[in-house]
This record gives sequence, C-alpha cells and structure tokens, in this order.
Amino acid sequence: MIDAAGLGLRTRQGWVYRGVDLSLPAGSLAVIAGPAGSGRTMSPLTLAGRAKPSTDELRVGDALVYDLREWTISKVKPDLAI
Repeated sequence: MIDAAGLGLRTRQGWVYRGVDLSLPAGSLAVIAGPAGSGRTMSPLTLAGRAKPSTDELRVGDALVYDLREWTISKVKPDLAI
C-alpha cells in the first residue's frame, strides 16, 4: 500500500505538483497523465522514495518514507517498482 497526504514537489521554477492525496492498495495499478512539466516523471520517483517531496508525509505500507514535520527521509526497498 502507498499512502500520500498533501504530497508536493517544488523546484526553483515553482511547484511541479502539490496537494496530492493518494492511497493505492498493494498490487493495484495507477496511471499518471498530464502535459509536459506536470510531474509525470517526478511523482512516481517521489512515491518510490527516490526524490524528496516538499510537503507533508509519504508512507509505503507501514513504513514512513518521508515526514516534512520531522525532517526525516528513509529509503524504501531499492527493488520497489515504479
């Protein structure tokens, strides 16, 4: 399971995406669609723990991957498929 609350990614140019709330049960399939520069590449990298989000928290299963309030980040299994 992947849970994200208020997830966002900000770069020097501004927000790539923000305010993303997502809950995916284990084994489910999701499609990310949008125009160029909308975060189609960075959002799955963030969900996999390979890019540091700019907002709130991200969980994969029971593991807290990132929590902005606590300034922590941990790596998820390197074989996590994205």
